[in-house]
Amino acid sequence: MKIKVLRAQVDLSQKAFAERLGLTAQTIQKYESGSRNIPDSIEKLIRYEFSEYLPKGEGLESKKIGNSKVENGETENFQDENETLKKRVKELEQDKADLKRDKEMLQLYIESLSGKSTDNQQTA
Repeated sequence: MKIKVLRAQVDLSQKAFAERLGLTAQTIQKYESGSRNIPDSIEKLIRYEFSEYLPKGEGLESKKIGNSKVENGETENFQDENETLKKRVKELEQDKADLKRDKEMLQLYIESLSGKSTDNQQTA
């Protein structure tokens, strides 16, 4: 894939092209110069994002969902994964709250022990 040619076709600077893909301009420069190979995942992302500018057969068939594009049939997989991740976030938030509560209880326990040991030393 010739990024420089595609970038010129869509009239984007390296920075603007990179931002659209969530990358840095330096990364795009390295891809264009050949000093760094384009990973398959990035090539696929480019084919999604710029499919309308690529020759027929090079772009990926996609449909819009919100502001992103996904392959036909992938919508359900993304929705399922999204629901799973939402549940996991709730579980982690509960774990965080539990740990905070445990920390507070341990601090109170340590304070009570510190107070008892001070009292014991004073009576001895």
